[in-house]
Amino acid sequence: MKKEDFLTKYRISTDDFTKSGLSWDDLKKIRDHYESVRDSLEQVARDTSERLRKSTHNVHSVKFRVKDSEHLIEKIIRKKIKDPSRKIDLDTFQTEITDLVGVRVLHLFKEDWDPIHDYIVANWERNETPIAYYREGDLESHLKAYEEKGCRREKHEYGYRSVHYIIKTAPTKNTHLVEVQVRTLFEEAWSEMILTKK
Repeated sequence: MKKEDFLTKYRISTDDFTKSGLSWDDLKKIRDHYESVRDSLEQVARDTSERLRKSTHNVHSVKFRVKDSEHLIEKIIRKKIKDPSRKIDLDTFQTEITDLVGVRVLHLFKEDWDPIHDYIVANWERNETPIAYYREGDLESHLKAYEEKGCRREKHEYGYRSVHYIIKTAPTKNTHLVEVQVRTLFEEAWSEMILTKK
């Protein structure tokens, strides 16, 4: 895709792209490299989701996805627009963009989260503190439980609820980052409605 077509498609102004300090040729190199490793990331996603699916009887279902290359480039541009000093290049993009691989774990009841959280913490090194997104009016007891389990609480402006983890996994010699989202089926339906409206 041509640069101009891409910027138009993703509603990024030429001025903003210029301010980002990125080179379109460098972005194409990132895209090409990413496409060459995407199949291996698909396997990482499958392996991680399968382990989580079998982790506890509290898991209702597990979904996974690997980010497509266009959305990767869009995310890099937006991150650099927000912070032009941030270094995102061919050598660093796989650690700077932490959701190349995404796994979503769904459960039925709020209390089902506890054993899933414990399994994640026991079996993977975390790249950062988990974030528990909550809604205005949520019970303080639930919010306190997140803190007691080592999660950072963050109120979401659209009422989105989910606990997000960035874990490190190394099924081969290479270490990969995987974003794991854990929420109830009800919260999943809510998030889908939010994304549709945005």
